[in-house]
Amino acid sequence: MEGKEMSSHKNYTEALGENSCDICVQPTKLNILFDRAVVKLSFCRICKWNLQVDIWSGLRPMVEKELSSPKNHTEAF
Repeated sequence: MEGKEMSSHKNYTEALGENSCDICVQPTKLNILFDRAVVKLSFCRICKWNLQVDIWSGLRPMVEKELSSPKNHTEAF
């Protein structure tokens, strides 16, 4: 599996240019829960925006629920 990831990454960087990605981390290596669509992306400068959008879209309902709670409004002040 590791060899396949490396060859895939190599093909990706060759197609986009040698300096297209300073640091790439496979999201599956991080101990964070991701949607299936997000796991398929690498965390690179090019797809960083896509990853942030996917993570935020998953977190938005939880954040809105927390902010709408009256208990949290009184504790915040």
